[in-house]
Amino acid sequence: MFTSHLPSMAQAQSSIRRALGATFAVARMPTVAMRSDKAVPYGLAHARPVFPARGQPTPGSGAPARLRGVRLTLAVVLLGACTTPTTSPPEPPPEPPAPPPQLPDPAESEAFLALLDIADRAVADDRLLTPEDDSAYLYYHRALAMAPNSPAPVRGFERIVESYLQKAQLAIERQQWTRAGVMLDRAAFVDRDHTGISAVRQQLDLLANAERLILRLGSSELRKRSSAIAAKLVEFGDHARAPNARVSIRAPSDADARWIYQQLSRSPGDRRIRGETEIGLPPQVVVMLLPLD
Repeated sequence: MFTSHLPSMAQAQSSIRRALGATFAVARMPTVAMRSDKAVPYGLAHARPVFPARGQPTPGSGAPARLRGVRLTLAVVLLGACTTPTTSPPEPPPEPPAPPPQLPDPAESEAFLALLDIADRAVADDRLLTPEDDSAYLYYHRALAMAPNSPAPVRGFERIVESYLQKAQLAIERQQWTRAGVMLDRAAFVDRDHTGISAVRQQLDLLANAERLILRLGSSELRKRSSAIAAKLVEFGDHARAPNARVSIRAPSDADARWIYQQLSRSPGDRRIRGETEIGLPPQVVVMLLPLD
């Protein structure tokens, strides 16, 4: 933005014209008063020309000085008209807005940390989904609602799912198919997208639908190592050598379990029999034939 206190161009031109008019008026003035031969009044006829005293300028002698003053005035006016107008100082930039106040992190509040502690103790006490009003699942959900961006409640849900997967795996090993399915359903209720659920469920479906062949053994005959029970084990070994077979041996002692395995291995064939043993009663051999792909 430009501001100027100088005269406008029209005012400058008017001043110049007045100055030039004064100059020309001075230039036309006579320098010495002359006598006239024409008839004039008595007082004027005998008037003598008045000459200035020594050292005083004669009339008209000040014209050059006036002319120099007019020229100086004209130069000042022209110089003022051509002077570059001054500029006002730039306005300071606006101050940036103040940053918004920092809100406290809810994941660091005492209430949030207390909820996590209660939920962790519920997991340790095996209160995963029940009771509904005092379960780890309930407390982790409350913590997640309080601090949605915190990873701690999500890790808590993973702990619940992993606990149910372990329960399902143990039920499968005990051939408790119904219980294993219930544990998997509870795990899916917490997190249906957990990758471990599908793997354990596939194993459950495979084993629950497998064909089972069971050979029950008498405890007394087993202790006597009778030839009759030995022949039964050799014949049953044909099923145990199948490529899709899984063998489970239950016996009163480790020595009894090893003798049973030796009799099974006497069956014809080169495939090694693989299975697991369990100390318990009644003694028996279970061959599980899995569905072939």
